Amino acid sequence: MFYRRKKWFICLFLGAIFLLMPVFSQSCSPEALMNSVVAIRPEIKQYIDQLKEYSLITVVHTTDTLSVGRQIYLPKPPKPFPAGRYKVIFKKKNDERAILVQTESKVGHYVTITPGVTDIGGYVKLFNSADIEGPGGIQPNQDEIDYLLGMIYSKFCDPMDSTTATRLNQLKDMILAIRFSKLPGLTEFHDRLVAQVRNNR
Repeated sequence: MFYRRKKWFICLFLGAIFLLMPVFSQSCSPEALMNSVVAIRPEIKQYIDQLKEYSLITVVHTTDTLSVGRQIYLPKPPKPFPAGRYKVIFKKKNDERAILVQTESKVGHYVTITPGVTDIGGYVKLFNSADIEGPGGIQPNQDEIDYLLGMIYSKFCDPMDSTTATRLNQLKDMILAIRFSKLPGLTEFHDRLVAQVRNNR
């Protein structure tokens, strides 16, 4: 009798874990962090969802030739950075993808940009390879940029080394500066996503 009860309890416990696995696996997805995503094209959503599985390997300042222990990190508050044209490379095995972040066309090269304050205009382009000099690239709209930011913040749900955390924060700040150029609400947006990261770990 004891053996049957024990066996029944184990089956019940394993079944509960199986049912909850999708919840755990999706808790730190871009959808979980971004409560409302409206005008997102399917190809943009697919690109960003796939990029979640890539590792960010470098952020290259492409205006000129200047170069720029795993643990839990939180996204840092946005901080100033030099204006420029940046190529951000993500890699998964032998596949590389790039994000082009243009922050200098309106304010000039190396002007200090303060996210949420400086009016920079700017744009983001998504590429299916590391080559950003050729034709192609998709320019996301505002909702798609929000979704991209949700993916970037969601990466902080997992342990990483300090170099990766620094690169993610750099990318986050550049895209936030574009997203909130001439618009209020950056601090609230950042604080909400940081709270989501804390809750979904």
